[in-house]
Amino acid sequence: MDEKIVIHVATSQYAIELLPDWQSFADKMNVLVGQAKAQGIHFLVLPEYGGIEIYPQYEATDQALFNGLQPLLPQYIDFFQSLAKKHQIYIQPGSIIVKSAEEQFMNRAYLFGPQGDIGFQDKMQIIADEKEHDLLACGTMQTLFETSFGLIGIAICYDSEFPELIRNFTRQGAKLIVVPSFTPSQESFLRVYYSCQARAIENQCYVLTSSAVGRTKIGDTLYTLEGQANIFTPIDVGFSEGILTQGKKNETALVQATLDFDKLNEVRKYGQVQNFYDYMDMDLSSNSLSKVRLE
Repeated sequence: MDEKIVIHVATSQYAIELLPDWQSFADKMNVLVGQAKAQGIHFLVLPEYGGIEIYPQYEATDQALFNGLQPLLPQYIDFFQSLAKKHQIYIQPGSIIVKSAEEQFMNRAYLFGPQGDIGFQDKMQIIADEKEHDLLACGTMQTLFETSFGLIGIAICYDSEFPELIRNFTRQGAKLIVVPSFTPSQESFLRVYYSCQARAIENQCYVLTSSAVGRTKIGDTLYTLEGQANIFTPIDVGFSEGILTQGKKNETALVQATLDFDKLNEVRKYGQVQNFYDYMDMDLSSNSLSKVRLE
């Protein structure tokens, strides 16, 4: 009989702070990752834009901040690579801004593996605020991460609101979708919240969200964030109301759960509905669409 595979995950409600220097950031991460490892966590997730913490000062514009981050990127990557290897844990440290072309940047989420491997996912869709000043560009490639616990996809915040992006991951075998988020209003929080819950139902998979909380400044904008970490499941036999666990909104916290992929296989085959397989069988390109005019 094959060994049962479960993964212990921790997702964060995380305050993005202005820290005085690199060592302060390193100390903060060492404590957080050490805490997760001591509690048996295999996979740790931080929020979108968490990487701006490595820059030790406020800047008047997004462009100045984004440019200021670039010399620190090699140290950021080396640090998390070493930290993941030291603690033998997967670390998804939220996202950070990476220069991709002259005066244009990507919102990038790295994933660091316990053997020193590194991959990344760029944000595929950006919101109106991120389009301002034409600094951020959309990603062009989705990345499926092969881990010792199975295939995992990353959808950065707004990307979770596009069913096709998530479906592309699950069609290729992903059973866990990780969504680092940064939601500066009740409306933006709820859009991501309900989108992630819908994606878990549609694909009969786990969707894990991390969230920035508190107040933080990016460029010339001070944000008061609405945040909550959640782990969503299908809504079917054995999964109750579709929420495996969640944090208390707007408080810093490390929210933990154990994910059992065998339960997903069971519900996909024997649940009250078979969303995953029925969705797989759909081919809307061959459907005819008629219009009926009523007056």
